[in-house]
Amino acid sequence: MRYYLNVVTNMGLIRDPDGEEFLDCEAAKIEAEQSARAVIANELDAGRTPSPDWCIEIANARGVVLDQVTFGEMLDTGPLVPIQMAAAELIQEVGATAMGARGIGLEVRENLAKARMELRTLSRLIRGIGNPYS
Repeated sequence: MRYYLNVVTNMGLIRDPDGEEFLDCEAAKIEAEQSARAVIANELDAGRTPSPDWCIEIANARGVVLDQVTFGEMLDTGPLVPIQMAAAELIQEVGATAMGARGIGLEVRENLAKARMELRTLSRLIRGIGNPYS
């Protein structure tokens, strides 16, 4: 089923336009928790204190909120480790997420280059046989 992870901040709602397929709502909640950790790490890395009032809503395709993960939960729970260690782990997670995004960007560029080559080939073929639509 497709779930949408919408971020709610003090500035308003940031809708997830695409959503993602998850086995169930619990799997979507695990992803929401990981996303919340990544946002918290970004905020800490930027020298800002993340608001415990922010949350990630887990919604269905109709926009019905099925569950949510508050940043307060993420800041108050988990193993008791020094904040520097937790922040370092979160920053590593953010780095890994960024590396994954770079990989996706590379894949998109490669596919775009392939599509351009195919369009050029198609254009040459059409010129060779003439365009029956013109």
